[in-house]
Amino acid sequence: MKWAGDMIESRGLPAAPESERIVLGSCLGDVEVFDHVRLALDETSFSLTENRRLWVTLCEARDAGIGVDRAAIAQRLKERGLLEAVGGFGRLVDLDADIPHGLVLDPHLDTLNEKATLRRAIVALNQALLRCVEPGNDSAEALAYARGLIEKIEKNSPIQTPLQSIGAIIEAVGIEEFCAPKASMANATPLPDEWPEFRKIYPFFRPGQLIVLAAHTSQGKSAMALHIALSCVRRGLPVAMFSMEMDNLEIGHRAASHLAEVDSYVHLNGHMTKEERLRYQAAAAQLCELPLLIDDRTASTVPAIVASMARTKTKPRLVIVDYLQIMEAAGRADTRASAVAEISRGLKRLATQYQVPVLALSQFNRDAAKQRRRPELYDLRESGAIEQDASTALFILAKQGDEDKPFMEVTIDVAKNRGGRKGEVRMMFEKPYSRFTEIGNTG
Repeated sequence: MKWAGDMIESRGLPAAPESERIVLGSCLGDVEVFDHVRLALDETSFSLTENRRLWVTLCEARDAGIGVDRAAIAQRLKERGLLEAVGGFGRLVDLDADIPHGLVLDPHLDTLNEKATLRRAIVALNQALLRCVEPGNDSAEALAYARGLIEKIEKNSPIQTPLQSIGAIIEAVGIEEFCAPKASMANATPLPDEWPEFRKIYPFFRPGQLIVLAAHTSQGKSAMALHIALSCVRRGLPVAMFSMEMDNLEIGHRAASHLAEVDSYVHLNGHMTKEERLRYQAAAAQLCELPLLIDDRTASTVPAIVASMARTKTKPRLVIVDYLQIMEAAGRADTRASAVAEISRGLKRLATQYQVPVLALSQFNRDAAKQRRRPELYDLRESGAIEQDASTALFILAKQGDEDKPFMEVTIDVAKNRGGRKGEVRMMFEKPYSRFTEIGNTG
């Protein structure tokens, strides 16, 4: 009788070193390829230690916003004393040798997943074998143990079919939870109570959603995002704001003006009355106790935002990015439209990965203003991918020429709401207080 141990000793564990080389070589220098591969593989997909180390380094570099080009990866490995452990710089150069342009990687990904699953099965069966030969174990217990290990591998196997019966889906969440939508929204992020008409149309942000809030310049998108953020943190729900428009102190001053109902211009010019100063100081003290997290430095790329999120101990219930069009793509992009498309996809992945709503601010292009018409979804500046990736699109619509008015009437248009209602609500944008107040529903 042949023994598996003897065969493993002579042949080694199942592996596909050439497919590992091709996959890693294709990832080096190409962020889009890496992101595609990362959805299919993890560290255990690679059999060789040096390849696992290189894969982990690629993931860390991508999350840190450093990039995945060969020079950046080599420098990161060198700083950690791992460059020689992965074969040196020469091996990094050779990884993509003879890989034809346009190679379809999916068959290689399937191969790596197949070999990884076999390795997991060997480890599991070895554990089951040890259980069988240990004194005192009966056959029923040993068989149940072996069956459980195999079922766990099948359940977690990346090559299992994603098709599931509707019955299995319902059973996975439980019938009671499935039939109680309010319970399933326990982690939803509610919109401000002072917007009752708006909440009839759009009551909350759901976990995993990408919500786009769009407006022309100076029409209140940052102010509306801040209003929503303050509503959340006053309920005790943490909010993370990533701002490339304002520094953290400016955001703080606007937040204090909102809470104190003190004109931000009056504060800026030092003309507050004694009463206003007391209210402003009380608002500042209140802000010190609220879970509002602000990052005005690292939000230039999506991986940098992910890295910042990973380092905070407080899990936010809402992430705000201000704003989308001035972010940078982490990798090379042929056009600005393709760069924005990568950013949009990245923010959607962020929302899904952390199961948190992401409110991304966006600008309209100038076509609608030039043509004197209402903006549509296709007017979102620089990329149609924003329209596709967003679960919800909220528009702030103001009359032309009203941008410099401290108080201006605007229409908030729920232009897209996947699985929900669309509609409009009229509001007053009170610029001195970074506040929006409802004035009625337009129908």
